[in-house]
Amino acid sequence: MIDIEEYYNKYGSTVYKRCLFLLKNEDEALDAMQTVFAKLLSKKKDSRTIAVMHYIDKMNLSEIADEMHMSVSGIKKRLKKIKDKINIKEEYYAQQS
Repeated sequence: MIDIEEYYNKYGSTVYKRCLFLLKNEDEALDAMQTVFAKLLSKKKDSRTIAVMHYIDKMNLSEIADEMHMSVSGIKKRLKKIKDKINIKEEYYAQQS
């Protein structure tokens, strides 16, 4: 999953500079930068919620889509991303052993 602090440390100044270039105002650039990272955090929380609903609560895709106010295809995409990240981590740790 996304590590917000890592992303902020790595990309925060780049995002801020881009916002400042586009908005030409320091306060607005800071607000825009915060919005970018808030959306990233929200997406992370949504992905965790979807994973819990599907794998732990055993909800089907339609139920999750209704609860999250998303499309079934959107839920499928999120679950695929989660599975892919888990597989990548499992492969990495298997190589370390």
